[in-house]
Amino acid sequence: MRVGLLNHTEYNLATRLASLRPGSRWLDVYRTLDALDVGIQGGDIGSVGVGGLLLGGGFSRYLYQRGFATDDIQKLEVVLANGSIIEASSEENSDFYRVLKGGGSGFGIVTRYDMRTFDRVPIWSAYREYPEAADADEAHISALKRWTDNPEAYESGSAFVWWTYRPYVNQTVILSLVSDISGRAEPPAGKELLSIPGYNVSEVHFTNMSTEALATQAPGYR
Repeated sequence: MRVGLLNHTEYNLATRLASLRPGSRWLDVYRTLDALDVGIQGGDIGSVGVGGLLLGGGFSRYLYQRGFATDDIQKLEVVLANGSIIEASSEENSDFYRVLKGGGSGFGIVTRYDMRTFDRVPIWSAYREYPEAADADEAHISALKRWTDNPEAYESGSAFVWWTYRPYVNQTVILSLVSDISGRAEPPAGKELLSIPGYNVSEVHFTNMSTEALATQAPGYR
């Protein structure tokens, strides 16, 4: 079965469920739902497929408010090895419902994910780039350590810091991303990360997942 051809997203206003097909990419899902002011848990990288992320659990920016992305699945449509098609939920075929939510794809081919949604709130995002240096390294490591020691930081915020080598400039750079999903700018928990000087790129704005997923990785890029 070529699940890549199953790539449609539908939204039911009455139930507030979004039905996602497994071949959809998260960027397309966000573009559909952002236009309706509807939020959904999914991946930050727009070119990632729906099925792979949801069957594996799924980290999202809403992790500390709602759990894993797979926790927001209400129902699944599944093709079994014998060719039969079932629906799995907490009330029907609950064994499949439990194992498929984080257990991978070995139990059947999921052809539809019915997911709970929520009211979309603008996301505040601060992205910065730093040239690698000993003081910048230490500042980011210390700030990130204090972030993870602070449970209050997890309620509506997320912080990512990573080091990447760029061959075309023969340089390692530090990338920092702090965001808040509550509609608040400059969350207090991110103050230490945001106050690190020496960045040469800075993009700070309110945004949505369509824009964030496109900025993180453009379609077709690997």
